[in-house]
This record gives sequence, C-alpha cells and structure tokens, in this order.
Amino acid sequence: MKIALHNFHLQPGFEYHPYIKTFIKNNEVTGIFVSDRSFKSLLKLIKNKSFLKFFNVAKENNLEIIYDINKLNAEYDVLLDFNFFTCDLSVSLPPLLKKFNGIKIFHIGDYFAYHSATEVHSRLKEIGATALFGYCMHDKYCNFFREYYSSYIDKVWGVPFGYSERFKKYKEFSSRIDKAISLGSLYKLSNSQFKKNTFFEAISFFKHEQWFHRFREKLFSKREELRKYIECGIPDPFSNNNQRLDLVKAFNDFKFFVSCESIFNFPTAKVYEGTASGSILLASEHPVYDEIGFKNNQNCILFKYEDLKDLTNKIDFYVNGDREILEQIAINSHAFTYEYFNSDMISNYLVDICRKYMKNKDHEPEPYIQVIK
Repeated sequence: MKIALHNFHLQPGFEYHPYIKTFIKNNEVTGIFVSDRSFKSLLKLIKNKSFLKFFNVAKENNLEIIYDINKLNAEYDVLLDFNFFTCDLSVSLPPLLKKFNGIKIFHIGDYFAYHSATEVHSRLKEIGATALFGYCMHDKYCNFFREYYSSYIDKVWGVPFGYSERFKKYKEFSSRIDKAISLGSLYKLSNSQFKKNTFFEAISFFKHEQWFHRFREKLFSKREELRKYIECGIPDPFSNNNQRLDLVKAFNDFKFFVSCESIFNFPTAKVYEGTASGSILLASEHPVYDEIGFKNNQNCILFKYEDLKDLTNKIDFYVNGDREILEQIAINSHAFTYEYFNSDMISNYLVDICRKYMKNKDHEPEPYIQVIK
C-alpha cells in the first residue's frame, strides 16, 4: 500500500496536530501530491517561510513530490488530505482529484466554519471522497453535520487531537488545588468579531443559540458563584486585555478541569492536553466520550448534561470523599491518555484505516477506542 498526502505544502496543522509529524514517517507514506501550483500559494509559502521547510520535510522522510495525476493513479493507492479546508476550496478540493481512482480521505476539520458547508459537501461528492476524518464521528452526534453532509453519514472516522510533548504532569496530584479550572476561548455564533465571515449555515441552523460553546458561557457568566468549586480561566469575550494563560501550568495547578463539547458535540483538544498533564476530566454525560474510551468514575468524572449543580456536587463529593478513589481516577486518566492518545497510536490508527479500505471500499467506520484496543 502506498499513501500520498495532498498539498502537504499548505499544511496548517503540522505543528498543531503532533500525530501528523509521526504519520509522515510511516513507511506506507511515500509521496506528496501537489495539485496546487498557483502563484498565490507560492507567495504564501515564501511569506510564511515554509517553502524550504516543505522540501526539507519531504527529503528527510523520503517523500517523492508528485505533480502528475497520471503518475499518482499509476503508483499510489491512497490520497489523504490534512489541510482541514483552511485554504480556498479550489485548492483544498480541486476537480482534478476526481481523476484519482484510489481511496480519498479528507480531514473535515471545522466543517461548520470558514466555508459554506453546502459547497464543501458538494465538492466532496464531486471528487468522490471515500470517507472523512473528523475530531470524532460527527455523523453520530451532530445534527448540523447530518443536515449538511448527508452523503457522509456512516463515513466519518474520529481522529483524536492527541497532545504535544509540552503537556506533561510535573506536579503531584495530592499537592494540587482542590478545585476545577474552566478553560477555552468563548465566541459568539456570529461573524461580528471576525475579519472575514467564519460561520455560514451554522448561524441560521442554530438560530436559538448565541454561543459556540454554550456550556462554557454558563461557566463564565456564573464564575463568581461557582468560584468555591471552579476557578475561571476562560478569557473575557468582551475584553481586549486578557492575559495569556499558561495551559500546562493551569492543568498542573488544579485537580480537575471542565470540558465543553460545543454545540457541535465534539471533544476538544483540552480533553487530551489536560489529562496528559495529570488533571482529571470533568465533562457532561455524552456518548462522544464512549467513542474515545473515557468512562465515568474510572478515568474521568461525568456529570448530568450541562448541569452546573450536578457538576459542583461531583467536585464536592470527590474532594471531601475518599482521596484514594480520586487519586486512582487521576492515575488511570493520565495512564490512559499516554497509552492511547500518543502520536504513534494515532498514526498507526490512520494507517490501519487505509488498510481497511484497501480490503473493502465500503468499510463502515468504527469508534477509535474499539479499533486501537
């Protein structure tokens, strides 16, 4: 099996998603197909000082650079795209890819932003994308995805964010503050705070929602009355003077951190970063956590869906209860994340998905934790 990466020179997630660094070192990944050779992209490469970096990465990993679609067809089996649709769609999803007869899988990224979901879906269909990667199996939990990407229901593989090396446990659990910390940016579901239109169909689809992270907004707006149990680390969305928070320190300072799945119902990067740093995940009861293997009272603590009272009750119960049980959950959580969400594990998972499609192009996606265990 030979895997090529599509337009890897435009890769924005190379640093943000550590598993991609590992993935390109796999022996099955042998080429980069460059369909975009526009002057605009060349200028962007030069401006971002990434032109030489691209060629160095290709050379270091013995990746051949392919410009000819006929050569791609003749010599390669799989084409993967990890650009997360952050470029123009004419670059991310060019009609030329329709001519590739192999397996074509694209990471859908923030499928609700940056471009019209209707147009992204149309282009994916036009070029014949085999399946999609996502932050989770979006088709199982997100009504927006099911509405606007109907052709890809039962065709989405959840790929965890994982964690970068800087997220480490350096403070013993027993010496951490007996509280949770709430983290993450807070944006309204509108385009008023962005230079360019960011949300398209999502604004009308969620016409009764004001915030992208609905539960996170609850944590922020009620931060004073929650202070006994939860330290608010959420930047003030109405201020331009927020101090940058050291995430690794924040996770190490507190016994727990509170996560929010957003109105699109996916596990954020902080799920993995926080647990890698030795803090215990506090999250709503939601099936997305089953997909990635987080189990209540084993390696995380779940509370009733977006219920602040149950959340504070859980914190109070564990802080004032059996410390050995709490310590064991912390141990389990950290060990679980390090074993199952490291870059090697996620990279091997991606290769395994490609192998499954080599055997059967109609293979139905499976939950991450079931595949890797």
